[in-house]
Amino acid sequence: MGLMTAYHASAFARKITIIERKSIGHVLSSTAGETRSIRNDYLDPFYTRLAAESRRLWDEMQRTTRRKLIVNCGCLNIASRAITPDLTTTYAALAHKNMSALGLACTEFDTVGLHSTYPQFKADYASLDHYAGMTALPAIRATLLAHARAQNIEILENTEVTNITEGENGVHVETPGQTFTARKLALTPGRWINELLPALTGIGAYRLPLTMVKPDWAYFVAPVGREHMYDSDHLPVFAYLDVGAYGHPVYVGYTPGVKVGFYHPADFDPVTSKIQRPEDFIKACLPGFKKVQRIEKRDLEGCSYDMVQDDQFILGPLPGYRHIVLGSGWRGTGFKFAPLAGKIIAQLALQGGTIYDIRPFDPARFVRS
Repeated sequence: MGLMTAYHASAFARKITIIERKSIGHVLSSTAGETRSIRNDYLDPFYTRLAAESRRLWDEMQRTTRRKLIVNCGCLNIASRAITPDLTTTYAALAHKNMSALGLACTEFDTVGLHSTYPQFKADYASLDHYAGMTALPAIRATLLAHARAQNIEILENTEVTNITEGENGVHVETPGQTFTARKLALTPGRWINELLPALTGIGAYRLPLTMVKPDWAYFVAPVGREHMYDSDHLPVFAYLDVGAYGHPVYVGYTPGVKVGFYHPADFDPVTSKIQRPEDFIKACLPGFKKVQRIEKRDLEGCSYDMVQDDQFILGPLPGYRHIVLGSGWRGTGFKFAPLAGKIIAQLALQGGTIYDIRPFDPARFVRS
């Protein structure tokens, strides 16, 4: 979010400094690893519209930078009667209904249609979001860093902020070795937001109601002799969100296998079923994997979701401060919204407002008297 904010802010600001607690692409950062899902299949029309707008900005960024940032393989939501008996109330069916109402390209499959189109899956119903796929993280990191260099954006890595003081005309930001004075400050610290807030002079005991959730995920070896059926040319991003399962196809040249994950966030109670880990999902829904072989890698990204109490993003001016904008609480789904979030934060900081409706995200909703 910080890099995307700088990307959009560079059109309005002559001097931009990014202070990064770890490093760009660090194992704990959102840009670590190789892929993230990009999709529109939300149950809330508000988020679906935002996702579609963010995808438009991704496409615009691809044209401007002439780099491939998106792998267009679609996103398939599936459902099985053996796991969720009422198919009409599954996430897949409800998401399809929502996207159809908004005019987004999507296709439904019954058992026969799914088998003929995507024989890799075993399910009774599926819905394909056509305007979806994966973000290519290595290309995105390289693109944002190249833009930063071209715009003379200063990036300080492995630097912690120790104190923030707002004055009449701007903000003073202290680090162990330097103090910066800026007109505006954008806070996009991810999982460290509640560790950073105490650095603000006068903020007191203000904290955001976040819960960290770490999904269980890994890469799995594609079936021998049929590896091509599981690459991004033949397999879409997939999900069974009723039970907290999701996955990505093999991104040839970058990932060693099919990515499958399982999560159980604090604000969501998945259907009680036999699927409680990635291997369970593979056995139930990807029958081509006769042998489920997990690829152990020590350098797998330490993915975690900063879940918000009311299940909404936290985005807007920091309550009680005139020159500080906050972006946090991305709920594990935020990466696809990065161009939109960066544009909104830049507009709030440098133009005094934004053209987008972000009232549900206002940080002030958590302020008590």
